[in-house]
Amino acid sequence: MQSEFPEFYQVKLKKEDIKNSLIVFDTNYLLDILRLPVGEANKYLKALRHVKNNMYIPYHVALEFNFNKITVKTETKVSLDLYKKNVMKQFQILEDEVSGLSLLKSDSMKKTFTDSMLDMTNEFKGKFSEELSLQISKSFSDKSIYEKLIKNIENSIGEKYKQDWIKNVEEEGEKRYEKNIPPGFDDSIKNEVLRTYGGLEYHEKYGDLIIWKDIIETAKKTEKSKIIFVTNDGKSNSKNDLLFKVKGQTIGPSIYLINELKKESQKDLYILNNIRFVELTDTLSEEEIIDLRNSEVINYENNNNIKFRKSFIDKYLLNLENVKSLENEKSLYLNSLREIRKERDYTEDQIKYFNSINNARVTPSEASEERINYLSKKVKDLMFLEEKFIDKIINLENFDDKNNLGLENQDFDLY
Repeated sequence: MQSEFPEFYQVKLKKEDIKNSLIVFDTNYLLDILRLPVGEANKYLKALRHVKNNMYIPYHVALEFNFNKITVKTETKVSLDLYKKNVMKQFQILEDEVSGLSLLKSDSMKKTFTDSMLDMTNEFKGKFSEELSLQISKSFSDKSIYEKLIKNIENSIGEKYKQDWIKNVEEEGEKRYEKNIPPGFDDSIKNEVLRTYGGLEYHEKYGDLIIWKDIIETAKKTEKSKIIFVTNDGKSNSKNDLLFKVKGQTIGPSIYLINELKKESQKDLYILNNIRFVELTDTLSEEEIIDLRNSEVINYENNNNIKFRKSFIDKYLLNLENVKSLENEKSLYLNSLREIRKERDYTEDQIKYFNSINNARVTPSEASEERINYLSKKVKDLMFLEEKFIDKIINLENFDDKNNLGLENQDFDLY
């Protein structure tokens, strides 16, 4: 049984196998180093250093890394600025509440009170914003991460392909995808995007197959008996062309791929996700492993789709002017809201005054009652306007959250 069907009896990978195998990295492992917080990125880099003498970066992986590193860097910048904007938005809410305070009726006392509270709020807001920026910078903006990454992988990149070789791979890929033969058939629904670089042309939908064929050719030349492919590409529930899954549970690499590599090179195939690889190369505490898993804040369903990421950034850039317009409109509504609240407070004071006059009389003055009725109606109208402006502000904020990324500037550090 084992000799006839070896793919179903594969020996479990051990920690000591890491240094005795050829480790092949996918693009997403390299990009994760750029998108993760500094602490976790350094763990990924440390894992790379552990296998520096037996790692391999397919040429296509290196090329895709260079095409996508700017997008990943921009995404991170956008996400951090959006996070900061949403946090700082709470201070604006607090300031609006303090400014619209109706606790005190005397204008002079109210001004003294609100000015004092606003001064305290603004002072704390400034310190908070400064500390928030500092912590974000410490956690995500270590420029040396990129330099360390390049230094670790630059001598492990495979040879550039020839156009005839790519053409043959794509012709084979067309037939494989029709029969759902892995890897890459899940990408066959991609548009026929043709990418060119350095005199080479290739269709993006065949990217996984190009990497796989590179792995096979490299496996034939290495003395290592095991090939370990490190990738997160199989984590998505929509990706079923790389791993063998049963009822949503990952059993191991695709049986077809294990069989194909064994047939072509007499080597054993193992596939590890990024975090599992880091775990096997280092002695990590349970807490560190949990931190690593929690740091995977990027949704791979979306972020493995390059077109989605590009449209995400483009959408923001197109909406920059809309953002400014929204902020100006919201500011006008907030000013109107303050004026309405001020007028309502004054009107309510008048109602109390006329009520006190009527209460002091045996027979209420008809003119006073008419005045009270008029003022009461005015209060209701002001309350209706207040609700209307609050709804407008909420709608603007919801639109703002859904249709722009809230970036304060475009001063990206894009390597």
